[in-house]
Amino acid sequence: MLHKMLWIEKAYQMEAEHAGKPRQVFVTQSHVLAKKVENLFQTYLASIVSCPTTSDKPKRFSELEDKHFPLFITVDQVRLFSSR
Repeated sequence: MLHKMLWIEKAYQMEAEHAGKPRQVFVTQSHVLAKKVENLFQTYLASIVSCPTTSDKPKRFSELEDKHFPLFITVDQVRLFSSR
């Protein structure tokens, strides 16, 4: 899954002027896994493209912007997003 997300992000970087930013979301039950995958993604992405990413997450889905993607969250965080 991680490699597919990286491929999609890299493809966007190469064709940025022709396509909208992909909004990828990685959802897992484990907070630890979400953080590890996010850190690994950031490391890999930094090695293949120059792309500023952010780990600041808004409190509602409606506040998400392109800069927040790809998004790495847990199932519990999805529930929190949905309940606000």
